[in-house]
Amino acid sequence: MKPGAIIYFLFAWSICSTFYSCSSQKSEEKRESVEADPVHSIIGKWDARWQMSGSDVTEFEDYQKRMEGKLKFSNNGEVEITTYGFDGCLFMPDTSTNTMNWKLEDKILRFIDKDDVHGIPYVVEEMENDNIRLSLMGDIQLMLSR
Repeated sequence: MKPGAIIYFLFAWSICSTFYSCSSQKSEEKRESVEADPVHSIIGKWDARWQMSGSDVTEFEDYQKRMEGKLKFSNNGEVEITTYGFDGCLFMPDTSTNTMNWKLEDKILRFIDKDDVHGIPYVVEEMENDNIRLSLMGDIQLMLSR
């Protein structure tokens, strides 16, 4: 199997710097609200950037190892994922929109496709009101920002 096909397959499964203000009180309030109710904090629209790293992709240009997109988390457990792939992108060659379910459990954010019991587990590395950093298998990072 070609490296691009493996990466496309991984992405198909993965799809199926927080700035502190000078006012530490405001920043602390944001952090407390996320800690108090992380599920509610994720609801809404996010800009997304997928970034691939690791020894398997060193031969590719930086622009090929990233992809932009949008995520919209609803409180009914659905997430609408729009990806802006392009020719030469290791994730996918075109724009795509997919609706899945999502579930946040401790430090794992799962994207769950229909008829899938376990979902795709992204590890939550950082979570603030306006920035979330996720990791899939250590080689794919998903950065969300509002």
